[in-house]
Amino acid sequence: MRVVHLLRKYNPAEWGGTETAILRLFDGLRQHRVTSVAYGPRIENSVAPDPMLEGGYAVKRFNACVPIWGISRQQKHQLISVGGNLMSFDLMARLLREPNVAVMHTHTLGRLGGIASTAADYRALFEAVPSPSNGICLCVGSLGSRADNDVVAMARAFAPRIHFAHLRSTRIDDGGKSPSFTEADHLDGDVNMIDVLRVLVAENARRPAGAGIPFRPDHGHRMLDDIEKTRINPGYTGIGRLKGLAELRGAICALQQRINT
Repeated sequence: MRVVHLLRKYNPAEWGGTETAILRLFDGLRQHRVTSVAYGPRIENSVAPDPMLEGGYAVKRFNACVPIWGISRQQKHQLISVGGNLMSFDLMARLLREPNVAVMHTHTLGRLGGIASTAADYRALFEAVPSPSNGICLCVGSLGSRADNDVVAMARAFAPRIHFAHLRSTRIDDGGKSPSFTEADHLDGDVNMIDVLRVLVAENARRPAGAGIPFRPDHGHRMLDDIEKTRINPGYTGIGRLKGLAELRGAICALQQRINT
């Protein structure tokens, strides 16, 4: 199994706790016959020893920049150090040419995440790393953007592995024939959100108190006062997401009531 790890920042000259944790992760994955490839932003010539390379791991670089103009080199370095986003025009093409990739992991701040798009991807990942800490952020919208995915069945099959639920709804364009999709209302997408919630509510009932699956509603439609606002991120309008949250919580409460009676 071959896994690509996308690192927002990787400079051997600034080696610290995060880099040590990632190297240990690579070593652990190797014991499960998982091949790790690190992708990091291109850096200026560095003479510092690279523990990744010394450990036998491939390190590949991509061109990236901080998408803010008019700030100094020191300010850019500070932004990257504290978690500022990077922009890359060639990373996607590089990843598409990477052979035999089963999973892509994105490493940001203290979180380790993965990008998998099918039930087979998840199954291979769990077989390779059976630790209960190896779980899913179940993004209903992303998984539902593939017409060949049965998202409800995936939620049911991997319910014990769901660590977070991203309750977002999409509708595939051109009647399900297009590779593109449109954000839909939370209860009006291609995936039956009520059936997904039924799985999550049942799984929460099996878990100990305080260990339920957290979730958030994305992406809300622009409506009411948010329409006139100019400083807003598409999909992250307050009113639209509150509308989605109200719909989802109403459905969850109804399903919980049915389980408890």
